[in-house]
Amino acid sequence: MKLDSSTLFVNTGRKPLPAMQKKKKNNKNTVALVVCIAIIAVLCVFVGLIVHVWFNYNEEVAPKADTKVTTEIKEEKVKPKEEKPQKQEAKKEEEKPKEEKKTTNKTLGEKSALSTAATKAFKEVGGTYSFGIYSLNDDYMYIDNTEKIVNSSAMGAFLLDYVSNAIYLGTFDYSTDVAGSYGRDLMTRAFSKGDVEAANLLIQYFGADRLNAYMEAKGYANTHFGDGDSYTTAEDIIKLMKKMNDNTTFFPYSDMYSKMRASTVTDKITASLPAGSSYANIGFETEGEIFDAAIVYTSNGNFIFVSMAEGNTGNLSSAKTAMSKAATAICDALAS
Repeated sequence: MKLDSSTLFVNTGRKPLPAMQKKKKNNKNTVALVVCIAIIAVLCVFVGLIVHVWFNYNEEVAPKADTKVTTEIKEEKVKPKEEKPQKQEAKKEEEKPKEEKKTTNKTLGEKSALSTAATKAFKEVGGTYSFGIYSLNDDYMYIDNTEKIVNSSAMGAFLLDYVSNAIYLGTFDYSTDVAGSYGRDLMTRAFSKGDVEAANLLIQYFGADRLNAYMEAKGYANTHFGDGDSYTTAEDIIKLMKKMNDNTTFFPYSDMYSKMRASTVTDKITASLPAGSSYANIGFETEGEIFDAAIVYTSNGNFIFVSMAEGNTGNLSSAKTAMSKAATAICDALAS
């Protein structure tokens, strides 16, 4: 067979060319791939560096942020200290009801026209005070303050009870000498005229121990004679006044009653009673203390009214006025 050189050229020369081109093309692709990988790697490194720097930056900044938060918390913790006075004031406001509860009068008995009239009269009285009403018509009783009141002037009513009972028992006599005065004279001065000096002489003569033993025996559980701390309650005084009213014809209560009927103390409960009223009254007044008790008889009804107060001169002056107004108001309430 005759070979043609052109055919040979074609057959031997052109066939290797695509393979070489393919090889070159593959080399180019490889280079491009390597370059892409290198670029990606560089980018990854760059991104990694950026991320690393970012996190390092956050870690550096974070403490500052934490410090700021901590400061705010401290400020929040400090705020209560700044608000402490307000809390103390609030605490005082919360405790105020307790203080008021401690000093607010504990009443005894249902409110009525009689108690409302008396309460209104005492509304402007300062200091510590207490009053009690007992209606002899229907056994109604109202005490505006059941607390023990330190009031030496009020002890005069219980002293009268003791002295009259001592006369009844024969342990004391109208002619008994007490610091240069007859017993009868001291009793008249003390219990009809409200003479505090005369009452004190009698108290010194008998002694607090004997007086207190008698108070306990008679059931005056909240009444006590003491050196500067004598105290009683409106309820105990009403109890005494009621015994006297119920036994006006029996000694020793008749003796007590006659002394009170002869009372010349007219500037307190009995100051402005309605015309036609009558009363049996006992009252004393010392520096800083005042007391008055009366059994009042009116055409509209009879009642016992007792009152005591302590405070400064202004308080006592207003208390006297209140006692008078209250008694008159009770009379008006009975008439309505």
